[in-house]
Amino acid sequence: DFARPAVRSTAGDTVVFGLEREVSERLKELAAQTGSTLYMVLLAAYTALLHQYSGQEDIVVGTPIAG
Repeated sequence: DFARPAVRSTAGDTVVFGLEREVSERLKELAAQTGSTLYMVLLAAYTALLHQYSGQEDIVVGTPIAG
């Protein structure tokens, strides 16, 4: 797709956002009702967002985990 730089870089960016307390509590309730974690709920929402933007049926998102 494009030439890679000669020197690898780990440069990136950070996006900071906040949620209203009510939204946060509702997300936690959804996680509890579905027997999942808040992380899993947010990851599912992120994957759904990527699907909407890309129109792709198969979305692969990798996350580093341990344990």
